[in-house]
Amino acid sequence: MNIQEILDRVKQHQDINYKKFSEKIIKEKKLIGVRTPVLESISASIIKDDPLSYLDHYKKNCYEMDLIYGFVMAKSDLSIEQRILYCDNFISLIDNWCVCDQTVARCKWMRKENNQIILDYLQKHLNTKNVWHQRFVYVSLLDHFLNEKNLHQIFCFCDYPFQHEYYVQMAVAWLLSMAIVKYPEQTKTYLQNSTLDAFTYNKTLQKACESKQISKEEKMILRKMKRKQDNYTNHR
Repeated sequence: MNIQEILDRVKQHQDINYKKFSEKIIKEKKLIGVRTPVLESISASIIKDDPLSYLDHYKKNCYEMDLIYGFVMAKSDLSIEQRILYCDNFISLIDNWCVCDQTVARCKWMRKENNQIILDYLQKHLNTKNVWHQRFVYVSLLDHFLNEKNLHQIFCFCDYPFQHEYYVQMAVAWLLSMAIVKYPEQTKTYLQNSTLDAFTYNKTLQKACESKQISKEEKMILRKMKRKQDNYTNHR
């Protein structure tokens, strides 16, 4: 299938009601309105047919086509060099949280490749200062690197001067809240000495307190750790 044939196939599955619903959540104007299982099925066909041709020739089009690119990149059998090349291409396409997060969840290859190579790769994208590149980094850390071995490096990533923008701050808070769930003492020690802005810090505590995996007693301790909001806030 060429790019136009794939787009035509996507359009055949348009659901107008789903489109209206998705537009409110994703805030993406160029959206056809096709459910994720359909996109996964189409991406599986591409992977079976000729994934490299698709990955090499795709140009940014619409939400669904970007997501298909992400799924093909994430699930194809590639060398580490190819993965980095096509992952770079994918990251350049990201302009909303949903394309980012859904694709990252499927990048299970990150767990299988050399740990330090991938962490160094993520650091490169953190250095770009691009909001969506940085969200990709923190969601990747959450989905594929949150273990005791990587905990110190994750804290270093979180102390990096990331963009004070909602979608980055919330990704950091989400990551650290799950770190509290899994490694409460280490993460609380980190938080007490961290350079996090107050919004991200407090959101971390809030999201941790929303977890059913944390006891009421622990939640009381976390609530007492809350900081006064600094002058800069970027919440919605």
